Amino acid sequence: MLTGIANGQPTEEPPPKPAEPTEPTPPTEPPKPAEPTPPAEPQSAPPLSAADVRGSALPGAEHGRLDPIDTGDGMGRKIAAALLWIPRFPIQLALQPIRGALYLKSKRPEVIATGDPEEQAFQYAPIVLAESGLGFAAGLRLRFYGLMGLGERIEARIAAGSSYKPVATLAIEKGKRVAVGIAGVFEDAEQPFYGYGNGDATQATPIDPLTSDATSSTQYEVRQIQVGLYSRVRLPQHVVVKGSTTLARRSFETDGPRDGELPIEEAFVVDNLTGFNTGTSSLYSELELSWDTRRTAHPWDPSGMYGTGGRVAVFGGRYEGLRKDDPGMFRFGLDAERFIPLTIGPRVLSLRAYGEVVTGDRDEVPFANLPRLGGTWVLRGYDVDRFRDRVAAVVQANYRWRAAAWLAMVVFVDAGRVYESLGKVSLDDLRLGYGGALEVYNGKNVFVRGQVASSIDGGVFLHFSFGASLVSPSRGGRF
Repeated sequence: MLTGIANGQPTEEPPPKPAEPTEPTPPTEPPKPAEPTPPAEPQSAPPLSAADVRGSALPGAEHGRLDPIDTGDGMGRKIAAALLWIPRFPIQLALQPIRGALYLKSKRPEVIATGDPEEQAFQYAPIVLAESGLGFAAGLRLRFYGLMGLGERIEARIAAGSSYKPVATLAIEKGKRVAVGIAGVFEDAEQPFYGYGNGDATQATPIDPLTSDATSSTQYEVRQIQVGLYSRVRLPQHVVVKGSTTLARRSFETDGPRDGELPIEEAFVVDNLTGFNTGTSSLYSELELSWDTRRTAHPWDPSGMYGTGGRVAVFGGRYEGLRKDDPGMFRFGLDAERFIPLTIGPRVLSLRAYGEVVTGDRDEVPFANLPRLGGTWVLRGYDVDRFRDRVAAVVQANYRWRAAAWLAMVVFVDAGRVYESLGKVSLDDLRLGYGGALEVYNGKNVFVRGQVASSIDGGVFLHFSFGASLVSPSRGGRF
């Protein structure tokens, strides 16, 4: 570029120098957060005096409430709570075994066996029984399947307690549709005795049981050994035929009376109690024909909680004394039960009629083989074996509803009595018992049962059982 003239010659401007490259500016670092300022130490307030808080709201009333402050339960509420504890405590105590059983089942399911028993080679379960008139007993039940490799089932039970000292049973069975088995029982137990007939208690003693229906509460001790053979055949149309033969030896002794009772030898003329002094040795054979259609009313119901159907059984047996002075006798009876479904749930009404008769006079039939009423299953609301005579009859009504899948509640009423002969059967002077029960189910069986019963004659009778019964009640006498 020409910028001027120097010495007559135009001059050129020198070219600009290229700009020097600049170094890139390093990125700036983010500012560091400021250090938190430590909180100032609280300054202690000067102590308050009574004059400083005079007129301030009471604690709990700062929001302006003017109603009186609740300072706790008054004496009336404390007294009411104490009174309500009286019925609450026995209810909680009665439910403890059920809670314990449910806990045991949750922790050790093999103790309370469920499912198909054939899939389990061995089962065991505790046995607990507490009942008015019999006291307390505890034991163990063992079951073996195929132990000898023959497809057999073996069950053993042993228990001991205040009245049972001890009781042991053993049964071996093979077959399902056609089953045969052998069973044995050893028992040393205290049993109650009230006399013969349907009479009431009296203070006039001693009582002749052959001529008087007066009663007195006593007890005796029995030792017995039984061995029996039995068979069971399941026919079509729900028909079952059972046959059994039992050889039994029993001996009886006087036992110390309970509080308020007389010894049996003072309350009764024991020489007139057939078989008491000499004991009994007998062979009892029985045949039973039954038709059983009991079943659940709904597929969701527990399999052991019957809701429909029924069962009718007729039986007859021959008692043959093995001593020269023991006359023989026959025994006949009927047991009929019907389940009537009311609603789903299930809620079901069951009706039952039971009757039993033996031949022979009072002085011919051993006193321990007479039909008996009272206890947990027949004529509930009365003591165990409260009534006995040559004829016994009872009707029952039960209303059962399912409170849970495993729990049922029952209310019931029983009516019946004993008679000296069939010719004296009537509806006069019937005994009436009533009560309620809780049943805990485990598959097909009731494995916990609690029952409270009373009657028009007064008294309260309790029953609690866990697991199987100690000795199955039978017409042959506790076999």
